[in-house]
Amino acid sequence: MTADLLASLAGTKGLPPVWLMRQAGRYLPEYRAQRARAGNFMNLCLTPSMVREVTLQPLRRFDLDAAIIFSDILLIPYALGFGLTYNEAPQLEPVGETIPEGPPEGWLERLTPVYEAITLTRRALAEGIDGTARTSPPSLIGFAGAPWTLACYMIDGSGETNFARTANLARTNPALIDQLIALLTPLVADHLIAQVRAGAQVLQLFDSWAGLIPADKQERWLIAPTRAIVQAITKSETPAPVIGFPRGLGLAALDFAERTAVTAVTLDSTVRLARAIALTSLPLQGNIDPMHLMIGGEALDRQVDRLAAHGFHHPLIANLAHGVVPQTPPEHVARFVRRLRQPSP
Repeated sequence: MTADLLASLAGTKGLPPVWLMRQAGRYLPEYRAQRARAGNFMNLCLTPSMVREVTLQPLRRFDLDAAIIFSDILLIPYALGFGLTYNEAPQLEPVGETIPEGPPEGWLERLTPVYEAITLTRRALAEGIDGTARTSPPSLIGFAGAPWTLACYMIDGSGETNFARTANLARTNPALIDQLIALLTPLVADHLIAQVRAGAQVLQLFDSWAGLIPADKQERWLIAPTRAIVQAITKSETPAPVIGFPRGLGLAALDFAERTAVTAVTLDSTVRLARAIALTSLPLQGNIDPMHLMIGGEALDRQVDRLAAHGFHHPLIANLAHGVVPQTPPEHVARFVRRLRQPSP
């Protein structure tokens, strides 16, 4: 069960494949122009032809090994009927004191535009985004938010918070979070499986706020849900590799990976890559600090050279420790990719 992105980890050159979290986004002027044409963020996410265009934009600029479909983790709560708007940050209608026992009928159909966009993008990658079909076109990555991270947004209603209500409920009413995690876990699996059916070849599960889970709740709210999602994907008629991203766990991400059976794991910038490599044979992804990419220069070069050197000795996907920040000059991304392809001696 591999895709080109992961199969290439054992490439003849020894250099790691590369893609970037949030490689399509506000740092690109062509993205900002497309978003303006869409009118608002939700229109952009739910218009398949626009999603295809935005997904392909960074591949027209940079020699990347994968495209990640342009979408948003909060489309699952949106499909469940929770009101969702975007200004500078998402605003989500918060869940009440009673958790629904199950999703509304036809909830997955509300996400049909996502799957149509994946099919369009996969076709475009196969045909060649520059008009020339490649023997091995870039892989297409689908993704979803993990149950805990979705729960954080659904409980607090905004991403521009410290998730104070979630933190309070985690300690005063954990049963409510248990119910929300139980609701979301099979829905996340269904959404990811639908993306593979539509053409996604690799999946990434973002648990962006995993570091906020109390230690005594990690098995219930992090490990068990992720393991169930991976098992559902593995047992489906269209299994696919899953990259786990438990942001904020540091080196404990390795334990997470082994206990959940994800195919690969993304490391955040707090982890010393050499130490992680010494402790596991699992494929790793990351872990350059996005601030280094934003600043650029020789400090970035040193980080890229370090990453490339490790790629000769361990299955590694070159990436960031989180997404590209909006203030990043596109020229720095170009420098990152060029340096990775031709590291210093």
